[in-house]
Amino acid sequence: MSGGWPCGVRGRGWRLRRPVRPILGLSAAALLLFAAPAVGQERELSPGERERLLEKLRVSSPAGRAGADSSVVEVPAESAAVTPPRRDGPARAAAGAVSAMARPGGRGMDAERDSVMAALATLPGYIATEYWGSGAHFVSDSGRVELPGKAQIVRAGQAMSADSALVYDLEREIVCGYGKPVLSGESAPVESEQVCYDVGRDVGVALGARTRFSQGANWVVHGERVYTAGSDRIYGRHSEFTSCELDVPHYHFAARRMKLVNDNVLVARDVTLNFADVPVFWLPFMVQSLKQGRRSGLLAPRFGINDVARTSSGYRRRVSDVGFFWAINDYMGAQLALDWFSQNWTALNGNFQYRWVRQFLDGGIDFRRFWEANGRRNLTLSSHHSWQPGERTSVRVNANYTTSSEFVRRNTFDPRELNRSIDSNAGLSHRFDWGSLSLDASRRQFLTTGQVELVLPSVGLVLSPLTLFRAPGAQASWYRNATWTGSANLRMNRVDVADTISSPTVRDRSAFEAGIGSGISLGALSWNQRFDLAQDVRQAKPGVDTLGKETDRRLSWSSSVNYQQRLFGTSTLTPAIQLGGQWRESPKTAGQLLAGPTRLDVSASLKTDFFGFWPGVGPYSRIRHRLSPIITYRYSPAVAADSVRRDVFGVAEIREQNRLEIGLSQTIEAKQAVKQEEGGAAPDTTREAALDTASGPRRLPQSGRVTLLSLSTSAVVYDFVQAREEGEGLVTTTLNNTVTSDLLRGLSLSFTHDLFRTTGSAPPGQPTPREFAPHLSNMNASFSLSSDSWLFRLLGLGRRRTPAEVKDSARAAPPPGETRLDPEREEELSLIGRRGTPAPARSAFLGSGGGGWNASLNYSLVRPRRDASFAGRAESQLLSGNVSFQPTPKWSVRWSTAYSFTDSRFSDHILTLTRDLHDWQANFDFVKAQNGNFSFQFRVHLLANPDIKLDYEQRGESLRTP
Repeated sequence: MSGGWPCGVRGRGWRLRRPVRPILGLSAAALLLFAAPAVGQERELSPGERERLLEKLRVSSPAGRAGADSSVVEVPAESAAVTPPRRDGPARAAAGAVSAMARPGGRGMDAERDSVMAALATLPGYIATEYWGSGAHFVSDSGRVELPGKAQIVRAGQAMSADSALVYDLEREIVCGYGKPVLSGESAPVESEQVCYDVGRDVGVALGARTRFSQGANWVVHGERVYTAGSDRIYGRHSEFTSCELDVPHYHFAARRMKLVNDNVLVARDVTLNFADVPVFWLPFMVQSLKQGRRSGLLAPRFGINDVARTSSGYRRRVSDVGFFWAINDYMGAQLALDWFSQNWTALNGNFQYRWVRQFLDGGIDFRRFWEANGRRNLTLSSHHSWQPGERTSVRVNANYTTSSEFVRRNTFDPRELNRSIDSNAGLSHRFDWGSLSLDASRRQFLTTGQVELVLPSVGLVLSPLTLFRAPGAQASWYRNATWTGSANLRMNRVDVADTISSPTVRDRSAFEAGIGSGISLGALSWNQRFDLAQDVRQAKPGVDTLGKETDRRLSWSSSVNYQQRLFGTSTLTPAIQLGGQWRESPKTAGQLLAGPTRLDVSASLKTDFFGFWPGVGPYSRIRHRLSPIITYRYSPAVAADSVRRDVFGVAEIREQNRLEIGLSQTIEAKQAVKQEEGGAAPDTTREAALDTASGPRRLPQSGRVTLLSLSTSAVVYDFVQAREEGEGLVTTTLNNTVTSDLLRGLSLSFTHDLFRTTGSAPPGQPTPREFAPHLSNMNASFSLSSDSWLFRLLGLGRRRTPAEVKDSARAAPPPGETRLDPEREEELSLIGRRGTPAPARSAFLGSGGGGWNASLNYSLVRPRRDASFAGRAESQLLSGNVSFQPTPKWSVRWSTAYSFTDSRFSDHILTLTRDLHDWQANFDFVKAQNGNFSFQFRVHLLANPDIKLDYEQRGESLRTP
């Protein structure tokens, strides 16, 4: 063939730099050189098929019209060559199966592929080699392709790109990259200074290589010389890896040899931990799993330095989590481990967890079996289960149990465990078309007294409202559309008192309650009925009292009619008439069921609101004071009854009742000023502006409403009959007030006053002499403050933080009265249940810039009145609080404590100091419980892998007798 291409001919957007005489262009040349059939292929191309394909290339290529034999060709550098697969096996990738990847210039692999390239890529039994670049230099004699500048070559899922040049030796199947080459495939991309890759053997070598993988964090691996084998293995010598992504990392692990299997494992030998260039720790080997999700394996044991080398002979070592985790399947997992506490106990811990999202089923069970040094054995159980088999049904079970509450009180290091009860509960709820059914059970075991309360079962049934005499269309009458509702309940509970309590009034008891009710509503008129049955059995207490077993049964019924009439504004008047009676069987009735008197009760209740408006102050445009009194009047005539009924049912149930009840609540609210629009004009908030049809309906600007103060006072009852007969008409003996405000987050203040002081004793059946003398008997206050509180910003003592910082600090601060422990410390200090050990997280305060703080306080006061009725009740005054602050951007402090003013001592402490070390975190923890046990721990752990840590722990126990 002869002829040539004139200078200036374009090929797919690239200009030829000089006249050449190619055979068929680079694509045809590649086909002639490497389109040999693959070994073991199912069908070879027939001579006719090959001739037709070559003819198609001649027609479509400019070289088909003129050209001569040549060994060097320069052509547009976007093309494809079809080469046979390796002779050691079948083709590894079918034509066209190469994954699309980003190329220099932002174009994809399939960009502008013409019919010729598509035909080459679809040849059966061959592997496509594709390359991109600004130009190409091809030597046909040696089969060498050079791509200068930014270029990329892709073959069988492996890709290599470079900034300076790519050289591909087709005979030896070796490609080399220069100028920050990047080798990528199934594994993470490998960046380097220079790289060569043997395509035939899937082996590569990179100098100054750098790659990444993710496992809990982004790990950066750097090596002087890194080798790749296959598509998922990397080997390295004198390698370094770190999770610090800075150009000059704060720390790194240096390994003499390293192997990385993609998505599997990283293994290193002769490992040194370095901070900057200073080696601080050496390990003979290191293994880091790269697998995602749950998997079976050995647990990481937990122990401190002083558990290996004791600082004193009296220190008691402790080693935890020596065991194995079994990933049964995608839905279940089990764990078994040993805990050892020298001279105290040895424990076997078991854990089984399951989670089936598609079935809305999850839960688990934990157990701990303790063998104490004195020979005793104890068991603790904890489980939680939740299942929603359908949209209308839900099942839940939460169970906690211990064989010895005294063992927990004596050995726990968790202050919260001593302040709570061990609770278990289970429940089933189902919603029918005609109503809903709930079935519950619960058990509560108090650690302080050993008392156990059991509720089994508790059943509730609520029927769906049923419309009677439904009115068709507009034919409604006064009796139509009446609504009927019904409900029923059943509850059985039992109280077991510890034998150590010698009081004759505190005894084992069991109770039974059942009731059924219904109601019919017709507009504002309603008629309700109720029937209840109750039984209370107090068991005998041998050796303490001689009363024996006591049984008290009650049957009561009631029927009431009420009507609600709206007067004006929000005022309503609700008159009501109720008729009721009861039967009772008790030791006073000699085991006989005695019918009580039937009483008629007439009442009327008035609810109204009074408003007062005041001008705004500061950021508030308006202040409103709302006063909401509730006044109820009740009258019930006296009933005829003999002395037996007076003694059994009480005088209050027999004589005339004429009572007035007054309750009051008031709220002071402020309306925040609406921000002005651009230009200084206030937005139009009128109703006409909202309904403006020219611009379409729009939502009016909303102004915030802040509750400055809310005060709620309990009702006061005055009995006119009691005032006439006994001289004292005030039935209410205590008054309770509750105060809340939006100005202090979580503010809740409640205080109770005893209104009367007992001045002496009275004979049976006579009122106790008393005088009006208010006395503060109980007080509870809880609130929280922070550097963002308006009060401190007003005084210039706070600072306004960004919304993200406010959110982080709010998450870090526990609610008032709640003590928060680090999850890992909570697991170690607790004895009941094992909730797993989540990875320690960076403190929410760290990185917020410093200066932020939160404080929550809870104060309780009990002051019994010391008068003639004083029964020796103890006075107590306790202050508990949580304080979190950040003195510097790298330090955060959390302190939870409780101080008893009565005993003049602290009851417990939880102090945590956290230091941010960028990729590491240091924690100083001190915990002291009410039983005298304390624990101090210093822990430094790597955030990317919390199992890489350094622990030092010191524990102390209170003196006790075994």
